[in-house]
Amino acid sequence: MYDDHQGWSQVKDNFDVGYTPVARLAESARVGDHTAEYARMIGNLEWRQASEQHMRLREADVRDDFGIILAGNIDLQIRQAYQAATQNWRAVFPAVPATRYRPYPLASIKGFPGTLPYVAEGKGYTETETTDYYEWGQIFKYGEMFTVTREMLRDDDKRAFARLPIDMGNKAAWTINAMVADTLENDDILLVDSNPLFCAEHSNVTATPTELNWSSLKSEIQNFLLQPDIRGEHMRLRPTKLVVGPLQELEARKLMQPTVLPTVNTPDQILPMSNQWLTTGLDLVVLERLSSYDWFLFAGPICPTVEVAFLDNIQTPQLFMQGQDVDLTAVDGIRYKERIECGTYACSKFGGRRITGTA
Repeated sequence: MYDDHQGWSQVKDNFDVGYTPVARLAESARVGDHTAEYARMIGNLEWRQASEQHMRLREADVRDDFGIILAGNIDLQIRQAYQAATQNWRAVFPAVPATRYRPYPLASIKGFPGTLPYVAEGKGYTETETTDYYEWGQIFKYGEMFTVTREMLRDDDKRAFARLPIDMGNKAAWTINAMVADTLENDDILLVDSNPLFCAEHSNVTATPTELNWSSLKSEIQNFLLQPDIRGEHMRLRPTKLVVGPLQELEARKLMQPTVLPTVNTPDQILPMSNQWLTTGLDLVVLERLSSYDWFLFAGPICPTVEVAFLDNIQTPQLFMQGQDVDLTAVDGIRYKERIECGTYACSKFGGRRITGTA
C-alpha cells in the first residue's frame, strides 16, 4: 500500500519480527553465531527468537530488505511507546472520528442538557430541533521523518538507536497533550461567537484569582451547577472531573486524599477524616502540559467541552517506509516517516469551567 507517489509504503504488522526490542535485536547481532547453540542447550525461547532474528539481520546485510526487517519492530515500539505515554485527557474528553481535513460544523441540540417534556394522554410529541449554535471542528497532519542505517545498528554503543522509536512514539502522544492544553488555556482561540472558550460572556469562568482549597472547591462546584444552558436555564450538571496542571497537582492531591482533608480555616492543616469529595464522584485528572495555576471543572462525557478527533478514527501513529526502488543508494540507509492526523477543538461552551488559580 503506497502512501503517495514518492514511494512511501505503510508498515503493517506482517513482518514476523516478534516483540523483542530493537536493543536486544542489535545486541544479538553482535553476540555471534554461538548464540543459537547456547539457546538450544538452555532451552530459552527468547534467546532462540533473538538468534533467529540475528540470522535474518546477517542475511539483510547483503540484501536490500534491511529496512523491511526492522520496520515491523520499529512500528511496534512506536505504538507501544505512544500507548504507554500519559494521555490523561482521555479521562475527560472523548476521542471521535473525522473524515476530512476541511472544517466541519458541530450542531447542538436545543434544550440539552434538559428534561423531556410531558406528553398528555391523546396528545402528540414535540420535536427536538437543532439550534443555530454550533462550533467548528478540524483536524491537521503532524509528522516527522527519520533515517536508520546499518551503521547505527552495528555501532550503537550508547543505545541511541534503541531509544529512537520510543522517542518518536512519545512525541506523537505529547503533541496531542500539548494541543489539548492549548485549547484550554489559549484565549486567542475563539469560538463562533468571537469569544474564547472560557469567558464572562459564557458564564463559565472565575476571573478572580482563587486558591485551590476546600472552601473554593465547594464554591466552584455550586457555580458549576448554576451555569446556564443554551436557553439560559441552569444546567444542574454536576462536575465529575477536577483538572489541574503540574503547578497545582500537590494542592489538588491534598484535597483528594482518601483519608485526610484540609480544614476550612487553615488549609495547610490536615485532619484524619473521610474525604467527602471522593464520595461525590469527583475525580482528579492531571494534564502535564497545562502551564498555568488555573484549575478546571468538567462534566465529562455527558456534556463534553473539548473533542480530540482522529482521521478515520486511527488513534495511533502510522509508520511509512520509503521504497528502495526510489534511490538505490539507500540500501543501507532506510528513511521512515511517522504520521498522525488529529485535531483538538472546543465543541461546546457548556460542560466546563475554568478557575483562575494562584501560586
